[in-house]
Amino acid sequence: MVAEDHIGAASPETEGRVGLKAGQLRRPEFRDATVRAHALLDIGEIDDPEALSYLQALKRDGLPEDHTNQVWPAAQVALHHALMSRITSEQGKIRFLEDTLLERHDAFSDGAVVYWAINQLCDRGSQGSVALVQEAIFKRDSTDRGAERVAFCKARVDLLSRNPDRTVALASVLELASGFRDAELLHWAIDQLASIKSSRANGELERYAKQIDALPDDSPLKDAGLPFLQQIQDLLGLER
Repeated sequence: MVAEDHIGAASPETEGRVGLKAGQLRRPEFRDATVRAHALLDIGEIDDPEALSYLQALKRDGLPEDHTNQVWPAAQVALHHALMSRITSEQGKIRFLEDTLLERHDAFSDGAVVYWAINQLCDRGSQGSVALVQEAIFKRDSTDRGAERVAFCKARVDLLSRNPDRTVALASVLELASGFRDAELLHWAIDQLASIKSSRANGELERYAKQIDALPDDSPLKDAGLPFLQQIQDLLGLER
């Protein structure tokens, strides 16, 4: 209902079934394109054949007009995510993602779908996909920003290649001796560890947070580390 901007038809009974109070779903913010796009991405993460069928049946001209062009690209990313989730082997997922880079997508969703596939491949540490990722990025962006995207992908792949254990590989960058120079990679590694949702991964994050917090308050290194400390506290719900 949110994705298709049908919240006006929401009955109190419908709202109650999803844990909302009467009238809550009909608040204007649920009609915002960003919220509608987020709803579609959430549908793509539901491991259910009905969710996949819904996304496959969606048509761009069947959705309400969206001047921000967020909703339809989100629908196509969600569809590809749902399709990938049905693949059981990691190698099969990688092949699917590489094929996605080579597919012809409609002009409205091409960038969103391709960059989703790029990030999936980089976040999986697919060394064999780096050349294809670089080609896909430079095809769409040959500026310095494109070069930065390629470098960031390579940095993620290199980091994950340090150890076959993903937690160990990600945690290897969380060392004070390395400083905080590569902020983008550090923020990414912290997010990835938190997404594992295991006691080991959370333990590595807590260790790093304690190391930063123990630095002298007047230390320039402490100032540089505060954004990472706050990120970990927010992700794990730690007290500040």
